[in-house]
Amino acid sequence: MRQGAILALGLLAAVLAPVVCAQDDDAEKLFRDMEKKIRGAKAVEVAFTYQLEGRTTKGSLLLTDDKKARLQVRGHFYFGVKDNAMFEVISDGKRIKTKGAKFAREPNGQVYVVEGEPMEGETTKSYHAAAAAVFSRNGMWASIWALTGWLGEFDPDGQESKMTAYDFRAGAAEKVGERQAKVVHYRCGKGGMDDPPVTVWIDVETGLPLKRFLIVHPESEKIRVTENYSEVKLNPQFDPKSFELPK
Repeated sequence: MRQGAILALGLLAAVLAPVVCAQDDDAEKLFRDMEKKIRGAKAVEVAFTYQLEGRTTKGSLLLTDDKKARLQVRGHFYFGVKDNAMFEVISDGKRIKTKGAKFAREPNGQVYVVEGEPMEGETTKSYHAAAAAVFSRNGMWASIWALTGWLGEFDPDGQESKMTAYDFRAGAAEKVGERQAKVVHYRCGKGGMDDPPVTVWIDVETGLPLKRFLIVHPESEKIRVTENYSEVKLNPQFDPKSFELPK
């Protein structure tokens, strides 16, 4: 009797194993299709909010495939910056300029934010590829770093990429507001224990993100970020003057 039960359990496991794998494959395909839409669009427009340290930040992004961008953020967007701080990044395709808070780098490579003068630099060749990939994989809070140009010549799909999405698992379907969403859990990083676990809610109708949750530095600081995207538009109409650098 016991041997029969063990045999039955073994057969059941053998039957169910392909189903579990197929579910994970489906989760990855759903994610990759979403990323492909965002990275392949000529322009992407996003209206978003995110919660960090119990405080809400609002913002918008307009990004084009010819390396132009305009990011506007108001609120608590990083540690050490006062609430309701206004921050803006603009790229005209050749140069990047910021308004509002200033990014600085310590000798050990750590980046932090302080109030101060704007910064300006060259728009890198991989600017659009990096920004679109980071938004697809890690969301808007992480995109601030990509859009300010700190990633330099960054290949999001290269072997040295620190933002590789992997370990996909499907979650139970949920609603975000009035929208039906499919849920995908994954990790994003270089394969280490400190890679953020991420959950994204993908709109069943559009295949675009509605919400995202991630834990930055899960092994240490455990910074929790929840993002909601009230609007994600592909190839929207826009005013070319949106990308004029401030004087």
